[in-house]
Amino acid sequence: IYALAIRTAGMALASGVMRLAVVLPFLASWAIWKEVPSAGQLVGLALAVLAFLLIAQPAPGAQAVSPQASRRAAGVLGLLFIAGGLADIAMKTFTETYGATYSSALFGLFLFAVAFLIGLGIAGGAAWRTKRRPTPGELGWGTVLGEVNYGSVAFVIGALEAVPGLHVFPFDNI
Repeated sequence: IYALAIRTAGMALASGVMRLAVVLPFLASWAIWKEVPSAGQLVGLALAVLAFLLIAQPAPGAQAVSPQASRRAAGVLGLLFIAGGLADIAMKTFTETYGATYSSALFGLFLFAVAFLIGLGIAGGAAWRTKRRPTPGELGWGTVLGEVNYGSVAFVIGALEAVPGLHVFPFDNI
């Protein structure tokens, strides 16, 4: 979804939306797990929303975009926002609900197995349509990226076990 958002709306907007998705786990930590934010955290959240609204404004002199392209970009960015927020909420849910019973390594393995299968379906479909196969270098870099992301998930889950989500999510998204 992130790669599609970059192609559709550009790196600045996609990165901004991905970072702003912190709003969802922040609000979930507050509403579901009763973690009360400080005044400073609420101000930070408001500033993040304001910053995104400023980033989303077209640059002066920018080329006009068709309404259809604009709607598509908004839809992809909305999907990215929801997916990014739900990913963090899933980690918090695991920590709060199953963390004492199940291994966080097993949870990470499950997440990445599902992501691998989805990616395999998408990449397989693209390879079938274009008759282009991934190069060994692409597979290697994809493996390295997956390992780094797996480590990131492990660290976030470890942090959520020790620190409230209201602190973990903003730091993770910065």
